[in-house]
Amino acid sequence: RIIRAVGDPDKRFKEDALRIMRALRFSSVLGFRIEENTKKALFDNRFLLNHIASERIFTELLKLLSGKNVLQVLDEYRDIIAVIIPELKASFECAQNTPWHSFPVYEHIIRSVDYAPDDPVIRLTMLLHDIGKPSVKKTDENGRDHFKTHAAAGEKIAETVLRRLKVSNEIYSKVTTLIQYHQSVENVNDIKIKRWFNKIGPEYTLSLFDVRIADLKAHNTAKRLCA
Repeated sequence: RIIRAVGDPDKRFKEDALRIMRALRFSSVLGFRIEENTKKALFDNRFLLNHIASERIFTELLKLLSGKNVLQVLDEYRDIIAVIIPELKASFECAQNTPWHSFPVYEHIIRSVDYAPDDPVIRLTMLLHDIGKPSVKKTDENGRDHFKTHAAAGEKIAETVLRRLKVSNEIYSKVTTLIQYHQSVENVNDIKIKRWFNKIGPEYTLSLFDVRIADLKAHNTAKRLCA
């Protein structure tokens, strides 16, 4: 249950930097630990990912997001994920001083990924759903943070990320739509199905349920609006 490069890990990753993503994918999907020398080489060579075709990286990322060990991988290897999606870096230390949240933005994001159904597109949505929060953060005179318009800001940032990763039009449309509306449903118990069917269609409405529930589960556990 240990992932180790054959021979010199530094040489292996310089030969083919996509192996960096494969190592993370294997760790996420299989739940295996990455051996220390291999782990160091992953970080040392992470910027080589900038020379790999976006389509190949995106294929590995989707598989990684569906892994049972995704929470640990996204946490432990966040600096590698940030090479692929540098827009996430601002969320790493972005605090959320609000009664509704227990975690900084990035930790909330990766917990929501873990809570999401095992659907790679839904999990990709969760990875990007709060990416706009750092850019709109305001702190009031009482020290409480506010993130108004973060869904709209996040949609714009996600558009840039998804275009760079060269995703299909279908994935682009679904992810950006779900990010745009993810904050529109305060309580899934009160959702008006017919309205949302007319607005975004049945498939997207059901996916919006999944997104909102995963989002809420990653909030302050004492303030959860759903189980």
